[in-house]
Amino acid sequence: MTAIQIICLIAVFCYLLLLVLIRRDVWRKEVRSFALFLTSMLAWQAGVTGATFSTTPETALFWYKLFVGLGSS
Repeated sequence: MTAIQIICLIAVFCYLLLLVLIRRDVWRKEVRSFALFLTSMLAWQAGVTGATFSTTPETALFWYKLFVGLGSS
């Protein structure tokens, strides 16, 4: 496992942890906005992590298309 793969996994874990920690105050408007931001960052990081762990260029291209498509919508 390379350093970038470890960093990607740590980032996914941190985004998930932050979402769990803020779930009790999600009724507040600013917390809802932050939760939406964290959710979008989690989706983006999941795509990057998938591309990082891919073994062929075709699967890496699929992951890149997926997270660029999610980010542009």
